[in-house]
Amino acid sequence: MKRFYELPDSERLARIHKRCWSIADAVDIGPVNTNIFADVPNIQMVIICESPSYAEVESGFPTVCSTGSRIFNNLINANIIDPKPLSLPNNYCFLTHYKLFASNGIYITNLVRFQADFAVKSNGAEKNARVKQAWNINKGFLFEELTLIRERFGETPVLLACGSAFESENIEVIQQLVAMGLPWFVTSHPSRCKNAFCDNYNPKKWSDPNVKKTSLAQKITKRFTNCGQQRP
Repeated sequence: MKRFYELPDSERLARIHKRCWSIADAVDIGPVNTNIFADVPNIQMVIICESPSYAEVESGFPTVCSTGSRIFNNLINANIIDPKPLSLPNNYCFLTHYKLFASNGIYITNLVRFQADFAVKSNGAEKNARVKQAWNINKGFLFEELTLIRERFGETPVLLACGSAFESENIEVIQQLVAMGLPWFVTSHPSRCKNAFCDNYNPKKWSDPNVKKTSLAQKITKRFTNCGQQRP
């Protein structure tokens, strides 16, 4: 079934990314589109991460393994997903739990839809450099995706869950969100998100002055507050 947003001309874009990253043409690096299908009745929140992993390219869905597990647990701790009526086990399982993102209106996407950590998984700096390199190619698609969400579902809250290396990319996204009138919040990447920040996954908490913010969130929020733009 067609996803809510699918990257256009994906084969050509994949070739461009492979050339940029010196990856063989035969290698599959995506794209990986959103977890949400085109017939979704409602979206409650958008979560933006960085770029897909090996497992995500293989499955064709974003945040399927450890990142998905952390997001899932954060959503439970933030009272967005209720595990009790579903008799869920404690350990996250893709086959059992992943569908609950969509059924709870959690829309997941990435800054970059191609696998930036291919062959450099143990080198975070190189992976981050690849994401930054590809951002200018990809950002227009992300902005188009967010525009479609805004047009269909109104003021949908957007959580940016990227690492601190992507401060400038976060700012570019937030500038678009402000222009669209979409509420936003910044947290750390799910793999580094401490339990103290789980309320970052509940949009109702974003306006609470006592909500705990990461250092990056504090810095970016101050920037947008000082220039008179929409505050999350």
